[in-house]
Amino acid sequence: MRFYLILIFLMVTIVNATITEDFESGDLLSLNWESYGNADWVIDENSNQGIYSAKSGVIYDNQNSDLSIELNYEDAGEVTFSRKVSCEPSGASIYDGLFFYIDDIEIDKWGGEFDWEEFTYPVEAGIHTFKWSYIKDYSTQNGEDCAWIDDITFTNGSILEDNEAPELISVSGVEALINENMIIGIKIREATGLESVKAEVTVNGTTETITMNDVSKSRRFYNFEADLGSYSTPTAGTIKFILEDQLNHINMTDLYNIGWFPYPVVYLTESFEGGEIPNGWNTVQTSGTLGEWTVESEALSPSGTLPQDGEKLIRYSSAFTASGNDIRLELPPIDVSKEDSHLKLSFYLFHSLGNTWANDSLIVQVKDGSDWIDVERFYRFTGDPNEWHLHEVDLDQYGKENSIQIGLLGCSANGRDLNLDKLQIFREFDIVDIDESQLIENYRLYQNYPNPFNPITTLSFKLDKDGEVDLSVYNTKGEIVKTIVNSHLSLGSYSVDFNGLYLNSGIYFYSLSVDGKVVGAKKMVLVK
Repeated sequence: MRFYLILIFLMVTIVNATITEDFESGDLLSLNWESYGNADWVIDENSNQGIYSAKSGVIYDNQNSDLSIELNYEDAGEVTFSRKVSCEPSGASIYDGLFFYIDDIEIDKWGGEFDWEEFTYPVEAGIHTFKWSYIKDYSTQNGEDCAWIDDITFTNGSILEDNEAPELISVSGVEALINENMIIGIKIREATGLESVKAEVTVNGTTETITMNDVSKSRRFYNFEADLGSYSTPTAGTIKFILEDQLNHINMTDLYNIGWFPYPVVYLTESFEGGEIPNGWNTVQTSGTLGEWTVESEALSPSGTLPQDGEKLIRYSSAFTASGNDIRLELPPIDVSKEDSHLKLSFYLFHSLGNTWANDSLIVQVKDGSDWIDVERFYRFTGDPNEWHLHEVDLDQYGKENSIQIGLLGCSANGRDLNLDKLQIFREFDIVDIDESQLIENYRLYQNYPNPFNPITTLSFKLDKDGEVDLSVYNTKGEIVKTIVNSHLSLGSYSVDFNGLYLNSGIYFYSLSVDGKVVGAKKMVLVK
């Protein structure tokens, strides 16, 4: 049992001291900062004092840039920081601005032009997540459109180095076309460093374990890849990942389906290279009297924006200041036939600059008898307005008959124009059915619920086979405070209650081992 004591003891290191962060290291590495959202926070030379501060990332309408940290307060304390904001002025409501949260509860917010100023807020005892989020609404850019923070003090806060097993954040590339190589990519979060990252791949009843290649690292996040090769016929399989950190904590992930499938069936591809609206396409004014659809060589604004594909694009112009002038571009009916696959529409969309209204938009419609049904609406305030954006629309429920007719409704409200290019209608095939005999269950230790708890919580786990099982609870010194399970169990799912009635409030850990091998460990918090 000594092995388990050492393992759990190393999982958390707590430094009992007030923490300060002035970003003078020139990076975000001195503490376990996590930056996420649509853009990461960066180090900037506009500081409260000293040289550096932290600045929100470059974002656009309907986006956010977040910076957070998790700390432990053994006693009640405070958090103090200085902030600066430059954005759209606000009245009774904040449109764009800096928002400060503790445990996802909004504590304060600022919108407009504010120079450096210091703020202090109380913090209760316990583990807390502090988050600064710069958020933009659907329109308008003012000032530098960002926020800064500097000189942060966490009074009575202490560093919580969480060294649990590596966490799988995302998986990509699980589908490939036949005769093309499948490149699997994964993103992992890990505090102490990775020892090995492997993938267990099962295809056609054969299982192979491969070592994945380290691609990149950003703070606590790692990216790995593996080339699984190609198949000349539709093929399916499964993959799971085995993640091990430098403290020998192992995470055996869930299974993911993988597959090589046939090329899509394309019914229509149109890039408007003929220089005019294609034959059989019609325009219908549904409201107002102004506006038009035309084929052009570039977007109207900014001048010189080129088509996404080839030398032409199609533009819906809403006549500048005219609102309520909507025109539908109607495609001819297209034979899509009935097949066991997904019917989709894809197109590139570019919104010209100068629009300050939210409801300038494009609506994808489908004709049903004499009626046009709205399928999906695309507003211009999504992502970088200076770039083409690829959109896909699922038409499965509308492609049940042998043909489909699609309409593109340009809707105006004091805007400029919408530009489309490379429009396609196609069917995309599913991965072939998975042979259930290939599926291999895995061990799983779940987070306790509730957490925090007082005094009873439930621990759940899953076994992929029979074995000698040990489920024990430890304190931060690595000492066992309770062995909940120590017996031979059959494969299956289990839930057991843990009662902390006679324990002090604080952080505890629980570890699951099967046949002498630790397969998972997690932390929980007892609050009385």
